[in-house]
Amino acid sequence: MITKKFVVIHNIQKPEHFYNAVEAAMSLGLPEGFSLPIQARTSDHKKAVVFWEGPSLEQVKELVEQVVGEFSKNEYYEMEVETPSAG
Repeated sequence: MITKKFVVIHNIQKPEHFYNAVEAAMSLGLPEGFSLPIQARTSDHKKAVVFWEGPSLEQVKELVEQVVGEFSKNEYYEMEVETPSAG
């Protein structure tokens, strides 16, 4: 299976509900084929940027919307990731 890279930008209306939902979902573990290598948020917790690895953008979107869709408006992008060469 090829793992693709995605970024999700969350514009969070209800930070407490959003992060409680994330914590509850993460305690169950991610489905096979998904990972979250990078998660970042603003100091007021109203915006978050999350880098995902997963099978497809549609599957990442479906998973994210099930967990936090009612607490945030989300933008989804498939990313091209390059690793700088040494030297």
